[in-house]
Amino acid sequence: MSQYLIVNCPIQKDHSAFSGTTRASMPNLVSSLSSYASQGYKISSIYNPPTVSFTGMFSTETACHIALQKTSVNYYMTVCDIPFTVKMSWSGSSSVDHNQYTAYIQAYAAQGWQLAGLIDLPDTAIEGFTTISSTIKLIFQAPALRGGPGGYVSLY
Repeated sequence: MSQYLIVNCPIQKDHSAFSGTTRASMPNLVSSLSSYASQGYKISSIYNPPTVSFTGMFSTETACHIALQKTSVNYYMTVCDIPFTVKMSWSGSSSVDHNQYTAYIQAYAAQGWQLAGLIDLPDTAIEGFTTISSTIKLIFQAPALRGGPGGYVSLY
């Protein structure tokens, strides 16, 4: 029978009233991944529920639940923050060219990494009349073969 563990890695969001820019971060993500990957866990799912808590005048926090599955081997994990743009139309609809981040997924997969999940961070910056930039966080994992210690690997 599979064992699962849910870990909350909150997303912190700060909004600048002057520039209209919103920054987002997940300060506990890397340390959590490092700890659990070296204890024989792999990511099975990621869920970002629609809950928001105010932490300051222009700051909020949302939960980001990472479902981990116990395995018989340790895992290596890495995280990539990939910038992407959203094009807005005058009618209010938006579009994203997904090639902005799928190329990264394909490159990591070619090196033996599995895509464990992605998190669309709630950060925004206005780049022009019809363009908004944001960040997607890609999380990759790979089994630690031959009894490797596992943990977090920084690749850039």
